[in-house]
Amino acid sequence: MPDREWLGFRMETAYGDRHAVPPPGDVVEFLRWAGEARRIAARSRGGTR
Repeated sequence: MPDREWLGFRMETAYGDRHAVPPPGDVVEFLRWAGEARRIAARSRGGTR
């Protein structure tokens, strides 16, 4: 889990409320993005992940 202060900052900048709960669709999109970013980074390092 990310640091609470950082997470609060991110929720405030994204949703205008540091205690916001992101909608499920936003979480799914973030996870897709993060997975793709990891795959791209691994390929650029010569890995296969």
